[in-house]
Amino acid sequence: MLKSHIKVLQQASDLLNNITPEDFQRVMQPHMSGSIGQHLRHVVDHYLALENGYEFGLIDYDQRNREANIEVSINAARETIQAVQEWLAKLTDADLRKPVQVRSEISLSERIIEDCPSTLAREIMFVSSHAVHHFSLIAIIRSLQGQPVPEFFGYAPTTISYLTDRGE
Repeated sequence: MLKSHIKVLQQASDLLNNITPEDFQRVMQPHMSGSIGQHLRHVVDHYLALENGYEFGLIDYDQRNREANIEVSINAARETIQAVQEWLAKLTDADLRKPVQVRSEISLSERIIEDCPSTLAREIMFVSSHAVHHFSLIAIIRSLQGQPVPEFFGYAPTTISYLTDRGE
């Protein structure tokens, strides 16, 4: 299981090998409201919230490091992604089964915060799926920049299986 999630993050790391600092930071307005760096920071923030919260048994995805250096520094983004991959690689089956509480603000009109039971494995699945969603937005940004992305970048695993099974 963990190898698959590490590969999701590897897609982001691979993307960073072929991007200029200007493209990393550029917001393609009016079509997009965030840069590639901002999307990657958002993705990494979720993984870091998971890692930090796991230690205490309470994962709060709303506690993010907005405007962190990884929004503007390709090297900082690469290093942080690598650190998250290393953390994932160290986890055991027992870790994955560990129960955790997940906290999130849920209302658009007032401050309502809910806690919900989960497991580390389920939350890793969530943050990886969340990452793929943002990768698809990054793929659109790269397209607007006139640049390619790696094959299947921003595709959900089920979509890749579907396309592969059909021979596409």
